Amino acid sequence: MPRPHTKTDLLRQSQANFEQLFALIDSMPNEMQLARFDYNERDKTLRDILVHFI
Repeated sequence: MPRPHTKTDLLRQSQANFEQLFALIDSMPNEMQLARFDYNERDKTLRDILVHFI
């Protein structure tokens, strides 16, 4: 996907990427969505990682 050159293109691409990310998360089993990560001291769950996007 080419880099957006206008605000409208940027918003459109951001929305498409957001939808793609949540489609991927929705396709994961519930156990995997709620699993804890052992390799990071700060971000322990998927929710901890997603909060950085807000």
